[in-house]
Amino acid sequence: MTDGDKHSSFKNIEQRLEKARERNKPRPSRLSAQDSNALGVAFRLGVEFVVGIAVGSIIGFLLDRWLGTSPWLFLVFFVLGTGAGFLNVFRAANSMGLTKTGDEKPPEKGEGQS
Repeated sequence: MTDGDKHSSFKNIEQRLEKARERNKPRPSRLSAQDSNALGVAFRLGVEFVVGIAVGSIIGFLLDRWLGTSPWLFLVFFVLGTGAGFLNVFRAANSMGLTKTGDEKPPEKGEGQS
């Protein structure tokens, strides 16, 4: 093998390696970090709400079957579960800083206004 053959075979290997690297390059995600974070927050809040309703409904259903009061306890616990779901969503959103509280005082006249 001559030096010219070695040089061309190395060049061929380099080209093949470059093509392989291009094929294995990670593709950019369609979602940015901010979008995926917002998606996670929305998913968590949705789950909080649904779980509250589901737990209340299951408790009401089981009590109705046990006590034979169908559908009254189911309806009562469905309403309680819905309220608990709303409360859970509010608490979760508040802990993430997604809600405005009344603690913030409005800017006084002359502050920040031109």
